[in-house]
Amino acid sequence: MTEKNISSNNSNSVTCNVIRDLMPLAADGVASEDSLALVKEHIAGCPECGKVYRDMTEGNSNSPAPTNDKRFFTLIRRRFLVFIAAIMCIGAIIGVNFTASEFMFRNFLLMPAVGALSYICLKYRGAMMAAVVFGLSVLRGFVSFFTSGGDSPFDEAVSYIPLGMIYAFLVLLGFTAALLFAFAFRKNETKGGFHS
Repeated sequence: MTEKNISSNNSNSVTCNVIRDLMPLAADGVASEDSLALVKEHIAGCPECGKVYRDMTEGNSNSPAPTNDKRFFTLIRRRFLVFIAAIMCIGAIIGVNFTASEFMFRNFLLMPAVGALSYICLKYRGAMMAAVVFGLSVLRGFVSFFTSGGDSPFDEAVSYIPLGMIYAFLVLLGFTAALLFAFAFRKNETKGGFHS
C-alpha cells in the first residue's frame, strides 16, 4: 500500500493506514468535522480507500460494517416494542373484562398504564388506543347482551357504553401523561441536563 498526502497544501502527510483508522468513526457519524474532512478528501484521491469506505457505509459483508450495530439495535427496539404492544393489548382486554367483576376499580390503574404504553409503542398514533378500548368495551357489552341470562340483558349491555367512555378517558389520561413526560425529558435534554 502506498502512502499518500491528502493535499499538496498540507505539510503533514496522512497515510492510508491513518485514514482507515478514521473510516469507522466517519462511517458511524461520530468523527469530528476535521476527521471527516480528512477522510473525504483522502478517498477522493485514493480509489483503494474509497472502495473500503463505500463498503463500510453500504454494509458490504466483505468488510467490517458499522451498520450491523444499527441493525442489531433496530432489531432489539422492534422486539421490545412488540413486547410492549402485546402487554398493552392484553392489559386492555383484561381491563375491559374486569368490568363485570369485583376487580373493576383496578382499571383506574390499568387503563392509564395502557395509555402510557400506547405512547411508548405508537407515539402520537397511540391516542387511537382510547378508541380501541372503547370499542372493546362496547363489544364486551354486546357479548354480555347475548350471553346474559338476567332480567334485563339490554340494560346491562348498554351500561358498558359509559364505562367504555370512562376507560377511554383513562387511556387518554395515561397517554397524555407519557407524552408530557417525554416532552419534558426532551426539553431538559436539549438544555444540557437536569438542574436542581
